Amino acid sequence: MQKSTMIGLLAMVGLLATMATPAFANPITFFFVNSGGSTTGGLNASDGSLGSIMTTTMSTNTFTFSGPAPRVINKIASGTDNFILYLTGVGSGNKVCVDLTVAATGVGTDSGTTCVSPTGGNGAYTFSIPSTNAGAIASGATVTVTVKCDASSSISCSGINLSWAGAAGFPTNSNVQIPEAAFSTPEFPALAILPAALALAALMLVRKVHISVN
Repeated sequence: MQKSTMIGLLAMVGLLATMATPAFANPITFFFVNSGGSTTGGLNASDGSLGSIMTTTMSTNTFTFSGPAPRVINKIASGTDNFILYLTGVGSGNKVCVDLTVAATGVGTDSGTTCVSPTGGNGAYTFSIPSTNAGAIASGATVTVTVKCDASSSISCSGINLSWAGAAGFPTNSNVQIPEAAFSTPEFPALAILPAALALAALMLVRKVHISVN
């Protein structure tokens, strides 16, 4: 066997090994869904079906969004839970603070108060709190997040509006990003052994070529 052919085969084996282990996004994003409530909604891991745009004054309201995990999520206790919230009425040069929580069945609740400053008019703002809890969130388990304007904001919460949902890719697609392990195979147990099997096949191929050459 020619050396170039052997290299090509090994490259193919390496590619198959990479494909055999499904790599999931890190973090996973949940979009806020308009389910008809002015302060409540759903969560969807795809922005393709969120409903029409909903806008509500934050005031003293606690906004609650819940939905099922689309697959097993290996949440990690590092990094941050990032909320991307579309806000209007914030003006320019102001400070906006929010109280946030992230909870899931079988995993503890992350919570915190965080601020952005200075504001630059209507738009999507990122608020982050530490991801302090880790664990496996089962496929179908309920994930719940809450958002509330904090009184430490430099402007009145009664003048700030939160928007969510709308067509895919709209700035109003408020969402939360939850950190997780970069690789996960619990839903594909058969695939978990493929990389090792392919690596063994590559080793046997190299030995065969070495023997044939000698």
